[in-house]
Amino acid sequence: AYREMYTPLQREINLLIRVLLFIALFLELLLVAASIVSFIPIVETVRMAMVIIGIVPNGLFLSISMAYALGAVRIVGKGALVQKFNAIESLSHVDVLCLDKTGTLTTNRLELASLYPYGIDKIALRALLGSYIAHTSSRNATSEAIGAACQEQTMRGLHVRQEIPFSSARKWSALVVDESTLRGVYVLGAPDVLRPFLVPDSNLGVFVAEETGRGLRVLLFARSPEPVQFQQLAGEARLPQGLIPLGAISLRDTLRPEARET
Repeated sequence: AYREMYTPLQREINLLIRVLLFIALFLELLLVAASIVSFIPIVETVRMAMVIIGIVPNGLFLSISMAYALGAVRIVGKGALVQKFNAIESLSHVDVLCLDKTGTLTTNRLELASLYPYGIDKIALRALLGSYIAHTSSRNATSEAIGAACQEQTMRGLHVRQEIPFSSARKWSALVVDESTLRGVYVLGAPDVLRPFLVPDSNLGVFVAEETGRGLRVLLFARSPEPVQFQQLAGEARLPQGLIPLGAISLRDTLRPEARET
């Protein structure tokens, strides 16, 4: 749901207006009571009431709006578009502005940053990942990055019984391999999506949290020993329970050589 965001100045002014408004209402009540007790004429009472109302700075909102509008005009003159007036104040607090546009700072390609195996060594994890990518039909930037980093250990010609291509909606892909050496279900996907299907008490360590905190894309690679067919639930493939984590990987965007100068 949409929620209006206020700047610090707007919040302080709103608080000031509320406080002054409550004070004015309190004074008005005292004035009415005094007028009744002292039999002050109605004209004089109205005159004093108008003086009390004057403590509420109604023109303050107009002044702020005018300041925002003038700031927006100056920014528009420099070729920028202002969608919200209060963004003018927010921009005044910015010291460093970092922007990234594909093709300017990055090359629109991913690369494998690091691997973190669970229960196996890195060589075995690379071999499994390379073999997995080599037998998937869908190709994207993620699969290309993993395949390029693990191509030396790739095993080809495996018997794949079933494939679930990657989908941005489900956030995982899978292969059912019926091979004596790599028998089982292999799944590659987002850790938060695969975590509920892992074997109980699976410890993923701090790798996932640390790499995610660095702004990297993290994927979890898991396996089920039995090559079971995927069940369909409401037209969508459903992950089997009891997945064993094999490793986690992190991916990053590759920077252009001239990015520092840019």
